[in-house]
Amino acid sequence: MPPVLTVDELIIGFDPARPVVNEVSFTIDAGEKVGLWGPSGSGKSMIGKAIVSLLPPAAEFVSGKLKLTLGDDVTVDLLTTSEEVLRSIRGTEIGMVWQDPATALNPTHTIARALGEVAQLFTPPELLDMVHLIGDQGRILASYPHQLSGGQLQRIIIAIALAKNPRLLIADEPTTALDSLTETALLDLLDELVTERKIALLLITHDESILRTRTHRVIQLQAGRIVADGPVAEVLGEESRTARRQQVVPGPDAPVLTITDLNYAYHTSSWIPFRKPAVTQILSDVNLEIRAGEWVALTGPSGCGKSTLASNIVDAQGDVTGSITVARGGVQLIPQNALASLNPRHTVARILKEVLSANQNAWFDGTPTPTDLLARVKLTPEVLDRKPDELSGGQQQRLVIARALAAHPSLLIADESVSALDAAVQREILSLFSELLRQRAVGLLFISHDIRLVRAYAGRVVIIRAGKLVEVEVDSPN
Repeated sequence: MPPVLTVDELIIGFDPARPVVNEVSFTIDAGEKVGLWGPSGSGKSMIGKAIVSLLPPAAEFVSGKLKLTLGDDVTVDLLTTSEEVLRSIRGTEIGMVWQDPATALNPTHTIARALGEVAQLFTPPELLDMVHLIGDQGRILASYPHQLSGGQLQRIIIAIALAKNPRLLIADEPTTALDSLTETALLDLLDELVTERKIALLLITHDESILRTRTHRVIQLQAGRIVADGPVAEVLGEESRTARRQQVVPGPDAPVLTITDLNYAYHTSSWIPFRKPAVTQILSDVNLEIRAGEWVALTGPSGCGKSTLASNIVDAQGDVTGSITVARGGVQLIPQNALASLNPRHTVARILKEVLSANQNAWFDGTPTPTDLLARVKLTPEVLDRKPDELSGGQQQRLVIARALAAHPSLLIADESVSALDAAVQREILSLFSELLRQRAVGLLFISHDIRLVRAYAGRVVIIRAGKLVEVEVDSPN
């Protein structure tokens, strides 16, 4: 199939003698996530605006081609086609997610009206469902933009962009103004929708960590020219100003996780002008190793840094130094609230198939089926057609573990994953972990505040106090 988007020798300038986009060429295929990266003023946003023909009045196309592939492999050159055709393509074949959602929405229109103007294939409530705004829909639809949070507004912008099932989605710095938790949730949502709908995604960002975890390929711009175009690791190389992270192929009895001299801090801004931000150290000189088949428990009081350590193992962010090495296969997180982490509209079969489809390359001895995964966590095929709320608490937790195993990880992190379950179900889940580890397929970092529980099951207990680790060896019950 031809690429969804073809950019060929594109030149744009405010002055033809000094172009701001100079001979740029690249393609994007269906289902491909391409990052457009470079410093401020390198031409990233100009390319995005050119694709939807929304350049500033003073800017002009000098030469080049912008081809969009429509149905039946028909292509349209966005630079030469009529304005009437362009109007029919914007929002239909091409969706745009803007950096500041507040300025992208009419402040005098309610959300219901904003969604109603674009809703053809879906109703406004269905569009909210699509972007996981499931609760309190009546209030959201009746609200004006200033009455909603930044995360809610950005989800609504994504809903508008996807309302007509576009072939190409352009996201221009979509998370710049959001906190880290909301950012992660929105990027997860974009990943899900792009994968599910096979949309071509052009993600414009300056954030290396987003490019590393959310794109297949990176195009680097410098002064309007492409200086690199290739796989993420090839273009970005070593991470800068963050923990050095890498994946390795483990040898016999090699560790699946090695953390060396990890430090993490965050800066708190002061309300007093010109005062430097205060630095709060959360993790200090953390060193930890976990081997395949090993159960290591992490425990300590609330606020001591347990979940922060887990978050940095999954995705180091902020002011982090040190190194994190994970065996090939990577890390999968098993959350505390299983039901909240599962799409309520999807069946068990669909939940598992999506993860298996996205991780086919991780399996070297044949990709398992959803039924195979359910068997590993002691669930029968009868649950395949059920939705998460039709399962018991124990079944939901087993499903989350099966979903994690579908990615063929080398390390599982269970963050308070049994704290909300009754004692009998707790024992079932903990016994399941023990059985999985006996197969020596994965390592387990088990986070819990219950020291008695972890000492009953873990082979090693690591206590964390004020961001520092104190390792305590115990006899493994397994």
